[in-house]
Amino acid sequence: MPADDRIARLLSTLSGELGQQKLESLSGEFDSLAQDRAETLVFFVLHNVCLRLSSALEGEAVPFDRFRELTAGIADQIRDILRDVQRGSACFDKLEGRMKTTRQIVADKIADYLHGKVSQAELVDWAERVMMDAEFEEADMEVLSDIDSLVAP
Repeated sequence: MPADDRIARLLSTLSGELGQQKLESLSGEFDSLAQDRAETLVFFVLHNVCLRLSSALEGEAVPFDRFRELTAGIADQIRDILRDVQRGSACFDKLEGRMKTTRQIVADKIADYLHGKVSQAELVDWAERVMMDAEFEEADMEVLSDIDSLVAP
């Protein structure tokens, strides 16, 4: 099957919610494309994003809010990246922005807490998960650790 047909099929697969089975299927397709296409890094990153999300949803039932938090906007972002690949303009800046937890993401989460959109317990839970799972700019690690220790009950 030509690569563009595979990408078109992936784009149609991205409609609807991203459940564990769909994420596993996408992960496998991205792994295969990473080996077949010139955009190896793009597909390697997409493979790992889907694989990690699938792993987070594996096993026990995931509360709806946690599911929404994990998958919010991911399908749209993957669609944008795949369309860029189809146009021949795979943009690595888009991927880099999705791979790291930045000061802005942390600031937005703290602002949500300060505006009453999330509780202290939810903020601490999010911070602990991010500290264990996410990648950070090296320069931000100390500041983020300090913030986490200040917010924790």
